[in-house]
Amino acid sequence: MGGITMLQPEDHVIIDRRHASAILKIDSCRGADCDSDHYLVRYEAELEKKLETKQVNWKRESVEGKWNIIKNVLQETADEVFGVKDREKGQGWFDEECREIIKKRNEARRKVIERRTRTNVEQFRQKRKEADKLCGRKKRVWEEEWYTELEEQHNTQEVLH
Repeated sequence: MGGITMLQPEDHVIIDRRHASAILKIDSCRGADCDSDHYLVRYEAELEKKLETKQVNWKRESVEGKWNIIKNVLQETADEVFGVKDREKGQGWFDEECREIIKKRNEARRKVIERRTRTNVEQFRQKRKEADKLCGRKKRVWEEEWYTELEEQHNTQEVLH
């Protein structure tokens, strides 16, 4: 095919059979960074049944009103399906140095997506390896300090009791 690369996405959407008829469209998102050789897959599904229960007169609603209704239905559905979890505080080990190396890795990844050459792929692998090594080391050090602190607190509590 004269220099054209055909990509065969092998990522899938797994759903319950009873919801299969609600799927309208499935796409793979090559630009989404999952730090994996897989692509993010998104799909569009009908929300008519949820929206029908809202008893809304669409003709009278403003664009913003319609958006708020749809947003709320999506949020309620996500809460039902996935549950609600409190947001965790950011990790103490992820600092500016990590952000910078991840930014460089993402730039290399973007080059691979734009033009997949051996050089670009090798540079991306190298940047990915560097980022994994740095972030992994920082996380291990942070965890060791955290475990030591927990152990000291535990020992202090034993002395107090």
